Amino acid sequence: MADIRVSIKEVRNDNYMLPLLISRLDNCQRSVAVMKWRVPADMQDSEKIKEELIAVQHEMENIQEKMEDLYRATKECMDQYEETENTLFARAKDFE
Repeated sequence: MADIRVSIKEVRNDNYMLPLLISRLDNCQRSVAVMKWRVPADMQDSEKIKEELIAVQHEMENIQEKMEDLYRATKECMDQYEETENTLFARAKDFE
């Protein structure tokens, strides 16, 4: 059976980048929200721009929620993995 190795440090480092990306996405989402009110009303109605911007905003919200879920799940999994690995190493010392 092959060894399975997970670099806890690398996974955690990558995972800690997600909040920064989530924050940037939130800033973009806020910009879209502001933009939809800056488009003149006659343009909004004729081109359905406002509806398109609202749709973009909702899609960004969905992506942000998925990224937040991914962050939490990855953190939880790595916590569990690290705890299990430490337990197994401690038990392995009993056999030395």
